[in-house]
Amino acid sequence: MDFDLADALWSPGSENEELDGKCSQPEEKVVPEDKICWLHKGLRVEVEYAPSGQRCLKKVAHLVIALQRMKHTPKISDSTHNSLWLERSDDPCSVIINTVFQEQIMVQVQQPVGEANTRPNAVFKRSDSLPQQCKLCDQNQKSLVANATNPESMALVAITLRGGQGQMRAKFKLSRYMSPSCSIPAQPVVVGIVGTDRYLSCSKPEGSKNPVLHLEKCLEDQLHTICPEGDKLRFLFYKKTTGISQTTFESAKYRRWFICTSVESTQPVELCLEKQLGKLSCFDVND
Repeated sequence: MDFDLADALWSPGSENEELDGKCSQPEEKVVPEDKICWLHKGLRVEVEYAPSGQRCLKKVAHLVIALQRMKHTPKISDSTHNSLWLERSDDPCSVIINTVFQEQIMVQVQQPVGEANTRPNAVFKRSDSLPQQCKLCDQNQKSLVANATNPESMALVAITLRGGQGQMRAKFKLSRYMSPSCSIPAQPVVVGIVGTDRYLSCSKPEGSKNPVLHLEKCLEDQLHTICPEGDKLRFLFYKKTTGISQTTFESAKYRRWFICTSVESTQPVELCLEKQLGKLSCFDVND
């Protein structure tokens, strides 16, 4: 076989050469059609049976095919059908990968990740572990304090405390729950105040578009299990920590609404949308 591997390599001036990737017998010898392997448009390999060199010829054919594909970089199109050419200076592996993998737009056809009810009769069940007791500070180091002037209308406010006022900080208990769905991307918790029967809850007043945060009385035994479709879902929050200690509490009943404080001191703790202007929804959880 008359073949020079240098002919398969790219060289200046060969940009407009027609792809000629065949290993053939001398031109005067006619090769039967059934002996021709058509591998690619403009690329073919003619194979002749040669017992003594069969393996070598197969390796040569594979090498020529690989070199020719790198030499004549395929043309691809982007999502707007504009032609794109890969540069010859690109790494050969990147060239091959870029011709195989193309971006595809995926359309969502299922319910959003984090929807609570994914199985019939699925419930949130309280973990047997002891509740985590902690104190909460917002991003501006304001402490959450329980305003107990009127026990029947207890509320939380965020205050910048000074030295010697640390005892004013409210102490919380975070009861963990086992999720009925592995798609929920956070830890379900119920947030209560230590030493009381008060728990944080979310409700939407009649005629209001936005949910409101409350400190609501509830017996602990009534929160052993929480049904995703039940009224007790108002007590459940999704606790999610990012970075070292930035923790958010998202309402399970009203998704995308988070426990937050105002940037100003001595303002009530409430609910807000994520990254809402003038609101702080990330907290430091201090044991």
